[in-house]
Amino acid sequence: MTRDLPPILEVPALDGVAADAEVPVIKSLTALRREIADAWMKMQDGEVAQYYAGPLGQIHQMVCRSGLQQYPSSTEDVEFSRALRARLAENAKPGAGMLLAALLYLAPQEFPHIVEVPAVPAWFRASYIDLMLAAPALFQNAGEADAYRDFMARWVAHLREFVAAAPRGEDGSRLAQRFGESAQFHPVYFNSANVRDIFQARAQILEASLEAIHYELDWKIAPREPGGPIRLGILALNFSPHTETFATLPVFRHLDRSRFEVTLFALHHNGNRMEEFCASQANRYVCLPADLQAQVRTLREADLDLLFIGTNVTATGTDATALVLHRLARVQTAGICCCVTTGMRNVDCFLSGTLSEPADGQSHYTEKLYLMDGPAHCFDFGEKAPVAATPTLRREDFGIPRDAIVFASGANFHKILPELEAVWLRILASVPDSRLLLYPFNPNWHGYPVAAFSARLAAGLRRHDIDPRRLLMLAPASNHNEILPRLGLADLYLDSFPFSGATSLLDPLLAGLPTVVLDGSSHRSMQAAGILRSLGLDELVAHDVDAYISCAIRLAANRSRRNALRARIRALMHDNPVIFDGRRYAAQVSRAFEQMWQDHGAGRLTEIKLDPTSADAR
Repeated sequence: MTRDLPPILEVPALDGVAADAEVPVIKSLTALRREIADAWMKMQDGEVAQYYAGPLGQIHQMVCRSGLQQYPSSTEDVEFSRALRARLAENAKPGAGMLLAALLYLAPQEFPHIVEVPAVPAWFRASYIDLMLAAPALFQNAGEADAYRDFMARWVAHLREFVAAAPRGEDGSRLAQRFGESAQFHPVYFNSANVRDIFQARAQILEASLEAIHYELDWKIAPREPGGPIRLGILALNFSPHTETFATLPVFRHLDRSRFEVTLFALHHNGNRMEEFCASQANRYVCLPADLQAQVRTLREADLDLLFIGTNVTATGTDATALVLHRLARVQTAGICCCVTTGMRNVDCFLSGTLSEPADGQSHYTEKLYLMDGPAHCFDFGEKAPVAATPTLRREDFGIPRDAIVFASGANFHKILPELEAVWLRILASVPDSRLLLYPFNPNWHGYPVAAFSARLAAGLRRHDIDPRRLLMLAPASNHNEILPRLGLADLYLDSFPFSGATSLLDPLLAGLPTVVLDGSSHRSMQAAGILRSLGLDELVAHDVDAYISCAIRLAANRSRRNALRARIRALMHDNPVIFDGRRYAAQVSRAFEQMWQDHGAGRLTEIKLDPTSADAR
């Protein structure tokens, strides 16, 4: 029988460089970058403005967008970067030439301080803001993700102050709109800190960007007439078969229709089978118009009591983000589709679970936190229930010895920080002849820096003295049905941290794989731990990194224990576990929604909405 095998992506054996074919291009770009930087630093400010408006400025922007900073630097470039940082540290208002040179070499988090917008020449401000807001494609070194979080905390706080100083002024409104169009905040997820203040500042800038062009975000909604079911709206980009739909369907599918009247609101209509199924589980389905003002008007005319946000509005400035900034219903609540607080003044509540939040969970949210008993997550795949896979791939087809231990992870590329990579390689080095199988690239995402990521992995393998052939990195799966057969090759699954898995964890559990996870201190770092604890698999939840490593190594050495866990996990997944029990989940959601509605009526939703640093709060 002929098998279609997933392609294995090459991890180069060379330390710290990309594939050979790309090296000449990288060297040429590196030399060009230095020439441009030297040219800028020799010019007077007036000359810089003139040349930046011409071909040299276009070439500069091309080099900035090339991703050159993802690749390891030569000793000479490291020294040049260090000198640039030193000069910037001495000057809060650097000249335009020095600033342009620094942007060629330094990532935003590497700047010694924030170069404030008023200190930047007016002709360069738009480009400067774009460059400082550009999301890093790859964190190369340990500590960079934390440094980026700290930078973003300072940067958005400064931008908020700048915008607030002249919210209707030309500079302030233009900056706010630019921010709304280009700011990407998913890199802020990948740390263990409380990021509430960052996302609140983000929301305030986004709110200012819409108010500057005369959108009315607030709305005095008429009092609710007594009687009748609670009018519940579910807002999503669409209801196609993807992660957000699978996590949102359980929120409304099994609600008591005598107590809730459910309307689905989609920003995009795709006409697929999953969309039709979701619509059949609600009282009404509405595809919103394309225009933002018309969307706002449609939702407000629906006279909703509650609106549940079934899409992530914290990562980028999507159509849904702009919409949710408005007051659309009496009570607006975010939940599992948002892995951090929205920070938005018109989002009142956040729905989560006791197993998915730390003891100080409320401090992570501007919304009032409502906890269901158990994990925050439940998944519903509609008419097609999830099933365990029948292995169809053979180890020999991938050069894996029959008796080798195979660790696997489907964590998204963005979650595999240098610190996590180092932990996985320590495990690999501690288990002789073991393999690490990764499938980190989602076909729905684009622009992965595969070569630079592979180079980073190669450098890690070299440091740990591990044969590169022990790491297998698979190309993206064309569809979800290809994932479970891949996991049939594995013995153990390694979850990511500090941003843990949720939907991605379902695959190894359905495959019966013992899954090692690390506990955390925030919603995004506790997702996996909450899911395993809901299954009674507490022994697979490590309390720190050393325990995570020890657990993986112990299980790798104990075949009988792995087999016992496999049988137990398969039985648990077959017996309607909590994460698939939609009716139990609906009962929990129903109580939470009714409590939100009661608290709204009693005026209790505003208790934590004031910014503790504001004059009103004091």
